[in-house]
Amino acid sequence: YLRESPLAVVVCAAGNDGADRDGNRRVDSGSLYAPACAKNTLAVGACEGPLAGKGSRATWGQLDPTARRWPVLADRNDPVSGEADRIAPMSSCGPTRDGRAKPDLCAPGTNLVSTRSRATTYQGWGLADPLPLYMYDGGTSMAAPVVTGALALIRQAWRREWAKSRRTPSGAALKALALLACIPVRARGAGPASPWEAGFGRLDVARALPPSINARPGWRVTLRDAASQRLDTGQHRDIALQLAGRSHLRVVLCWYDPPGERLINDLDLALLDAAGQPLALGAIPGAPPATQPDRCNPVEGLDLPALPAGRYTLRVSGFNVMDGPQRYALAWAIEAAAG
Repeated sequence: YLRESPLAVVVCAAGNDGADRDGNRRVDSGSLYAPACAKNTLAVGACEGPLAGKGSRATWGQLDPTARRWPVLADRNDPVSGEADRIAPMSSCGPTRDGRAKPDLCAPGTNLVSTRSRATTYQGWGLADPLPLYMYDGGTSMAAPVVTGALALIRQAWRREWAKSRRTPSGAALKALALLACIPVRARGAGPASPWEAGFGRLDVARALPPSINARPGWRVTLRDAASQRLDTGQHRDIALQLAGRSHLRVVLCWYDPPGERLINDLDLALLDAAGQPLALGAIPGAPPATQPDRCNPVEGLDLPALPAGRYTLRVSGFNVMDGPQRYALAWAIEAAAG
C-alpha cells in the first residue's frame, strides 16, 4: 500500500510486551510484533507521560505483581509517569528478526488524556475532566496517536511553506522529518536508551517544522522531497554543504521499499570531506559508528555533534536497486555545536 501511495504514512504501536527479565535495566530485545515490524511503517514506542500524580498513581511493580517482567526494585517502585524523557519499561523492543531497528521513535505513552465514549463503562487509568467525557490511559497505543497528530501538524506546516508550488510532503518525507526531530531518551538505568528500545528518540514536533516558523533558534531544517528525486543502481546525488563554524549536523534518509520481507532497494547515505573522501556512513543514531554501509534498514541517519567548519558533501547513492528507480526523501538540520 505504501509503495503505491507515496503520500501516506502508516503509524503502528510497537506493543506493550516490554520486559527486563534479566534485571539489567534494559528492555529485553525481540518483543516488538506485527504490524510494527513492517519495514515501511512508522513504529512508535512509549516513553513515560509527563503528568505526575494524575490518572493512575500506580508504580510499575503494581502492574507486575509477580515481579516476572520488572524484577529490579528501583523500577518496581517507580511511578508509571512523570519522566517524559525516559523509556517506559512495558514498551516493546526490537530489533526485527532480520536485524532492522524498530521502533522508529518514541512518544509519551502513560497517563495520557483522551476522549471517552458515552457507551462504555470502561474508565481506563482514571477519569479526567470534564467528567465523564475524558479519561487517562496508557500504552504504545496511546503513544502512536500522539505521533499521528504530530505528523498532521508537520504536513500542514510544510504545505504552507510550499504553498506557491502547491507541493505536499510525501510519507517518506514526513517520516524523515519526524526522525530528524527526535531528541534523546533515557534508559531505565544509566545512560541513553538503545536504538532497539527507543529508535531515533522522542519526537519533538518543533524541530521538524520549516524554517519560516523558526521553531528553534539556530536550528534550520532543509527537506529534499520530489517525485523526480529517484536513484537506480550505481547512481548518486550530491548536496554541497558549507559550514561557517563548528556545527552539529543531523541527517535522515528515508524511502518506501518495495513489498517483501527484507530490504529490496538498498540506498546509502554518506558524508564526504572536501577531498571527496567518506567521513561518516549512514546508520541508526545511538548505534556504534558505522564502519560498513547499512544493508538492512530503509532509513539511515547521520548525527555529528561537532563537525569542524569547512566544505562537505552529502551523498545519497543507489547500491542495489532491484525494483527502481527508487524515490527517497532527505532531511537535514545544522546548528552551532554546543560548547
